[in-house]
Amino acid sequence: MKKQLVVLLGTSTLAVAGSAIAQNLITPVSMPSGQGFPANPAVIETWVAANDVAAMRQHGWLIWSLMTSGSGQVYNNQELPIWETWFGSNEVFGPDTPNIGARALKREFISPVQFHHERVLAGDAATTDPADDDAVVAFNKFDPLSSGFIMGTHPGPGGQYAYNSASDLQDLNSSWPASTPVEDRAIADFPTGAIELKPTMMGVKAQNLTPLPIWPGSDYTALGTNNPTPSTWTTCILIDPAGTGNTVTQATGTQIADKVDIPNQSCENYLYGPITLLYHFEMTAQEAEDLQNEQPLVQGQTFEAGDYAALVAIHVSAREVPNWTWQSFYWQPGADTTGQFPGSKADQPTGLAQPWSNYAMCTAYNQTQGVEPGAPMTVCFNPYLETSPGIPDGIQSNCMSCHGTAVVGGNPHYPPNYDQPITFFTDPNYYSNETTRTDFSWAIADSN
Repeated sequence: MKKQLVVLLGTSTLAVAGSAIAQNLITPVSMPSGQGFPANPAVIETWVAANDVAAMRQHGWLIWSLMTSGSGQVYNNQELPIWETWFGSNEVFGPDTPNIGARALKREFISPVQFHHERVLAGDAATTDPADDDAVVAFNKFDPLSSGFIMGTHPGPGGQYAYNSASDLQDLNSSWPASTPVEDRAIADFPTGAIELKPTMMGVKAQNLTPLPIWPGSDYTALGTNNPTPSTWTTCILIDPAGTGNTVTQATGTQIADKVDIPNQSCENYLYGPITLLYHFEMTAQEAEDLQNEQPLVQGQTFEAGDYAALVAIHVSAREVPNWTWQSFYWQPGADTTGQFPGSKADQPTGLAQPWSNYAMCTAYNQTQGVEPGAPMTVCFNPYLETSPGIPDGIQSNCMSCHGTAVVGGNPHYPPNYDQPITFFTDPNYYSNETTRTDFSWAIADSN
C-alpha cells in the first residue's frame, strides 16, 4: 500500500496579520498574486530566444523583491520575509504531515548537499573530508505550491506515489513498463509558480566582531585555485552586531585586533560593517548547536543561543516554464566585484529595501546564451556553494544544467563540465531505463 498523504494548500495568499496569530506560530504565505509572477511562459521563451539578459534580470529582481517582502508573520519579535514562512526540508520530507496552519518555525542547518553530493551518489556517504566544506550551512524552503505538491500523492505506473517518501520513489522507479521511453520516466510536473529555495548561512557572534569573507569576482584567479571556496577569499568584512546602518567602511587596527578569529580563513584585507548588512536572526540553542556541528572548519568557534545566523546566499528556482527559471543571489555589500562575475547588483528595482539590496544576482533561464547552435554557455553559480571541491567545474556551472540531471535511481551525478548543453531528457550520461527524472528538483532526488 503506497503511503497516502493528503495536504491541502491553497494557491491564494495565506497571509495573516501578525496580531491575529500567536507570537512564534507561523503560517505559510504565498507569493503575492497579480504582480508579474509567475510570468507568461511565452514571454519568458522570447527572452530566452533573444538572450534578453536585461528582461531576465528584471524578472529575477521582481521575484527577489516579492519573496523578501514582509509576511506579517512574527517570530522572536522579528517580522519574517515571505520566504522564511515556507516549509523546510525537515517538514516536507519528515515522517509526519506538518500542520499547514500556524506552526512553530523550524530551521534545520545542515552541511550543503553540494559539498558531498558526488561521494554520496557514488555510495561513499560515510566519507567526509572536512577540506570539502566551508563555514556555511544550508537548508531548503518550499513555497505552499511546491510543498503541497511534494507532500501529496500522484498517479504513476501501478498506483499512487508520494514524492516525499523514499520507498515510494524507489517503487515508482522500478514500476515503469519496459517499453516506457527514457524521456517519459519522470514524476509529474510541479504546478506552475512553485518555488524551491536553498538559503545558505554563516554564523556571527553576538559579542565582538566576526569576519565574513566576500567573493572577489573575476579576481578569484589570483587565489591560485580552481576551487576558490570562501575559506580562500582574502577580503573579509568584520561584522559588528552592535552597529547600525548599511555602510561598509575600512577597518581600523583596533577593530582588527578585536576580531573573532575563525580558523582556516585567508583574510588579509579587512573592512568593517554592521550586521544589518545581511538578513540575520538570533539562533536558538538547537540552531546554534546545529550550526556548530555542521561546520567542520570552524570548530574553534563556539556558537550558542543568542548568536546570529546570517544569510550569505540563496538559490531560487521557479516552475514558470518547463525548464524552470533560475536565479541565484549572494551577499555583496558595497560596490560590485571586478568583472561582475558571476553576477552583480545592477538593475535592482528602485526602493529595494535593506538588507536585500546587498545581494548580487545571476540568472540562468537557458543553458546557453540564446538558442542558436554553438551559442556560448551561460555561467551562473553561487560563490558560497559551487566553489566546493565536491562540485565538478563549479565556477563554470549553471543552475539549469545541474538541476536537469536530478533523477532517482541509476548513478545520478553533476555534469563533469559545462562546455556544451545537456540534451534534456535523453542524454545517456544522465538518463536511462534505470532512472526517473524529478522535474529539476534535487530536493526530491536527494530524499531518495
